[in-house]
Amino acid sequence: MEAVIENLDLKKSVFKELDALCRPEVILSTNTSSMSITEIAAATKRPDKVCGMHFFNPVPLMKLVEIIRGFGTSDQTVATATALAKKMGKITVEVKKTLRDSSSTAA
Repeated sequence: MEAVIENLDLKKSVFKELDALCRPEVILSTNTSSMSITEIAAATKRPDKVCGMHFFNPVPLMKLVEIIRGFGTSDQTVATATALAKKMGKITVEVKKTLRDSSSTAA
């Protein structure tokens, strides 16, 4: 789970480095709610294993977590991220794409 400042170049750099350091099966997620998951995932060799998990502030009090797909995010990645958030006691809503990926639609 990445939560650096909202700077796309920095996020892409972090994801590129994580991609090189982590085992191939590891899911990488970002806490962004406004940046393109597809663009962030393109910095990796595993776009199917990249998603957004946007936690609302204040995190300890807010129950909602947005699970955000990029164009390449797999169903298994979404299912795993959703299960993790629910294990944390959160309520999830799946977002198909961010505004930067085109139109955003909640499922």
